[in-house]
Amino acid sequence: MLARCVCDVQAGQTALMLAVSHGRGDMVRALLTCGAQVNLQDDDGSTALMCACEHGHVDIVRQLLSVPGCDATLTDNTNSPVHCANIS
Repeated sequence: MLARCVCDVQAGQTALMLAVSHGRGDMVRALLTCGAQVNLQDDDGSTALMCACEHGHVDIVRQLLSVPGCDATLTDNTNSPVHCANIS
């Protein structure tokens, strides 16, 4: 399943971003365990953390922030994860 998810991307979204946007904490955990890169940005510059904040998935935000190296300062053009959380 992982290989299929990695190939089936939209606008540069990773399998991790798709799992986050659908609120699939179990899949997020599995992907992170398999080494999914938490700081990758899609075509718009969004990260999995920004997506979790935007969708209000607080538990997934916590999961992502617990990953060593998760960069909460990355921006998509001008917005940070905190800004995404504020506008959602």
